Amino acid sequence: AMHFLHSWGTQPEVLNDLFKKITDDAAFDLVWKLLQKEPGKRKKVADLLKSHPFFNQQSADVLERRSAIFENLLFYGRYKFFDGPPEHRSQTSVVFRAQDLDKQADYSAIFDDADKDGNKKLDKGEVSELVVSKIGLDPELFLKSSDAISKEEFVSICKQLLSDGPREKVIKLMKNKDQWERECNARTKNTLHPKYVVSALSNVPSDTEIADAVRHGEGGLDIIRE
Repeated sequence: AMHFLHSWGTQPEVLNDLFKKITDDAAFDLVWKLLQKEPGKRKKVADLLKSHPFFNQQSADVLERRSAIFENLLFYGRYKFFDGPPEHRSQTSVVFRAQDLDKQADYSAIFDDADKDGNKKLDKGEVSELVVSKIGLDPELFLKSSDAISKEEFVSICKQLLSDGPREKVIKLMKNKDQWERECNARTKNTLHPKYVVSALSNVPSDTEIADAVRHGEGGLDIIRE
């Protein structure tokens, strides 16, 4: 590979060493063929070798450190609390607004899971069960003009109401287990209208995981606690 060293730019020896250290045979062969057939792209290949973690372990280490720092700044490595005081605070509970930075919900897949009869439509019952448990919105927002809704309509409304970016959520932490259990039981045994009561979502961390995150003061909780 030394015959194209002069094309690597300002650090030819370093970049050539990176090229020779590619351990994956297929990747090595691909880069070699690209350099032979497309000499004009050597600058792009050089940038790739310097910056991509697949080729450069130092870049991979940087990305890993960034990921670790990012996770430590978030609650459960997922929720970013809004700046400012909590939404509510008492002797036994505290409520935060937060952005959920987990991967965006696949509204199309959610629709398919709820479409039990496979008719490509969700009726009132299916929408009510689906929307409250997985999305936390008022079912009436989806069935204003008809008794059923198509996948296209469902996805469009979800994106309109929730957007494609991080979703805002409310996190309530409670000190006393018996009070927490009473609230959970009340939500389970009663039909609470999402128009008036914030719905409890199903796709959230477990009780144990939340407790561990609180114990470690993640997301800035240690500062709030002080």
